[in-house]
Amino acid sequence: MTTETSVTVRPILSVFLSSLRDIGYSFETALADLVDNSISANAENIKIYALPSTDKLVIVDDGNGMSDDMLKEAMRLGTQKETRAKNDLGRFGLGLKTASFSQCKRLTVFSKCDQTISGYTWDLDFLSQKDDWLLQKASLDDLKSKLNEMSPQIYGEFSSAKHASLILWEKIDRYSEEEFDEELKNARKHLALTFHRYLGFPGFNGQMVKLYFNNTRIDPFDPFTSKDKNTARSGMQAQTDEYTLSNGTSLSVTPYILPPLNKLSQSEYKELATTEGFTRSQGFYLYRQGRLLIYGTWFGLSCIKDASNLVRIRIDVDVYQDQEWKIDVKKSTAFPNLEIRKILSHYVNVPIDKSKKVHKASGIVSKKTKECYWKEVIFNDTSEFRINEEHPRYKALIENMTTEQKQRLKGYLACLEECYPKEQLHSLMTTDPYSVKERTVDENILVEEITEYKNMGKDKETVRKILLADEYYVNAENLIDKKLGEIYD
Repeated sequence: MTTETSVTVRPILSVFLSSLRDIGYSFETALADLVDNSISANAENIKIYALPSTDKLVIVDDGNGMSDDMLKEAMRLGTQKETRAKNDLGRFGLGLKTASFSQCKRLTVFSKCDQTISGYTWDLDFLSQKDDWLLQKASLDDLKSKLNEMSPQIYGEFSSAKHASLILWEKIDRYSEEEFDEELKNARKHLALTFHRYLGFPGFNGQMVKLYFNNTRIDPFDPFTSKDKNTARSGMQAQTDEYTLSNGTSLSVTPYILPPLNKLSQSEYKELATTEGFTRSQGFYLYRQGRLLIYGTWFGLSCIKDASNLVRIRIDVDVYQDQEWKIDVKKSTAFPNLEIRKILSHYVNVPIDKSKKVHKASGIVSKKTKECYWKEVIFNDTSEFRINEEHPRYKALIENMTTEQKQRLKGYLACLEECYPKEQLHSLMTTDPYSVKERTVDENILVEEITEYKNMGKDKETVRKILLADEYYVNAENLIDKKLGEIYD
């Protein structure tokens, strides 16, 4: 169309589509975008089928379904609803199309509503060839044939439902077979975290969803507690605070302090660590209508550090705050406005201070232990650790030494103090703490000490108190009692 003041300049569709495909979706965020649509359609069961050996992926849900007109509108890029439902996890009307195009070159959607099945296809190669937005009518027979190549049950689940929708990705061209297999594994983890509040009982606001990946149900991954009830109880959850913003919408903030690492088993530690790792999973977790958008960030209000690696702060917002958070079309990046940043700034220092206290408390030995091998020396607000020369074992060692021998020993210990591998140990403790071997008591040493004390005429209870006061035996109370019983009784 041309007028005196304007000229229509249409984009070259093949170039435009190529750019649209590179909008920045990862496989897992694209798949999560499709699950959003199913949840928004009130689906109770969502099933994903994909095999690394094929270039296809299918999602079937038992949501509300769409009429033919509704489906055509849903296939439009930039569709807009008259009113936005409270549980609508979309925003721009682009997610289904842009997420799919980022991963495949052929998108087909079928929907069943009032016993009527409709289906349409966007084929990027066809669009590029015709250089026009031509939505193709999809064939149900072709769909059945393609699904049977993957699994005959897929078509049966869709066709037998009263209302349902089915999404088919074809020509997935971004990955090799090996890479696609890895993407599928990562996607399972991502979906378990992103939708954990819908996947676990009783669901989010009563809406519980069963999500399956190749017929295997995905269990929710709650980043704030462990499946072990004892671990969950040892974490600290502050009271949830509610705020009303100047635009009339609301948000809530709930800080959590996770248990210290020495209170977690290796499996619990791995469970609570996301794919980003334990330390990089600290900070804010932003949920919109129960759906996790972004996590492991401080939004520029703090930085990732070891002292705060136990802090995770849940933020809940509704679907009407996208502009305040600058949420992008992929729903994978967000940044709060100044009003919200001022609110969140109150939740940085206090939880971090609590995290430091938990860390420090976890490093304090039992009150029964009086004799430690290292002592903390604080000077000008800095700490360093030195060998405790008041320890009874040290005193006994140097008691019969000559002056020269004592000087040599002190020189060696001074070098030991300065060359302690704190950087290597710190790195291991923050990246893989369970690769560091915990100290164990040598039973032979314990037996020799008990026997020596007995020969000195000390009674059983006195020896027990002496041993428990030694840091070396801090976690060996049961072993001490066992050996005392064997030697004294």
